[in-house]
Amino acid sequence: MNRTLRGLLAVYAWGFLALLILPALLIVPTSLATGTILEFPPSSLTLDWYAEVAADDTWLNSGLVSLSISSMAAAIGTFAGFCVALAIYRLGRLPRTVQGALMIPLLAPHIIVGSGLFAVMLFLGVDFESHWPLALVYGTVSIPVAMSVLVPAFAATDPLLWTAAGSLGASPLTTTRRVMAPLLAPALIVAFLLAFNVAWDETTFAIFIGPSVEPTLSVRMFGYLQQSVTPEIAALASILLVLTLIGAALVYLLSPRRREASR
Repeated sequence: MNRTLRGLLAVYAWGFLALLILPALLIVPTSLATGTILEFPPSSLTLDWYAEVAADDTWLNSGLVSLSISSMAAAIGTFAGFCVALAIYRLGRLPRTVQGALMIPLLAPHIIVGSGLFAVMLFLGVDFESHWPLALVYGTVSIPVAMSVLVPAFAATDPLLWTAAGSLGASPLTTTRRVMAPLLAPALIVAFLLAFNVAWDETTFAIFIGPSVEPTLSVRMFGYLQQSVTPEIAALASILLVLTLIGAALVYLLSPRRREASR
């Protein structure tokens, strides 16, 4: 019975994975079509649409905006997640109200929060062209994701390390900076990459409170799709797919659980 159940779960998992990955992989041959509309399978192949993406500075500018905002957001989310994980490591657990508040970004509908933030920031006179407002929001949203990596990493760390460092005269700040942070460097990198991905892919908040003169890449892609659907957008999506796969490979290689299993 257990073997049958495991087999069914494996079939379900692989089927679900195929449902997610296959549509993304089909975008690659679509981007090579010579026509001016999306078609699959393509009647003939060309790399002209990739040249169009490379020659269009608007895509590059929006990509740089997304890179800047996502990097700031990932740094904020990773730092906050590290602090929360450290508090759980030292205290054993946090109050339920605090834990619930930290999980709210995963549960709250982004369109409702985004519209509310737009009204509040407009009242406060926030400069929407600045990258910081959107980066702060993205950083807050990415905290639970960073915690999902850092809390288990701290849990797998020997608590006597903190005691030993303190017995040798190290202050809590020194112990955190010189002992815990280097020890958990792979988990910190994974948390940063995951938080970066959350900010990079999010579109709703960027529409409401993001810059409009030079919008993020996801917002520009959304606006492009409202006007036309050509293989150029498929070529851009293919480039982003390759970058995502590289990031996923880094996350896998640096995963604390994988490193522990290898040891």
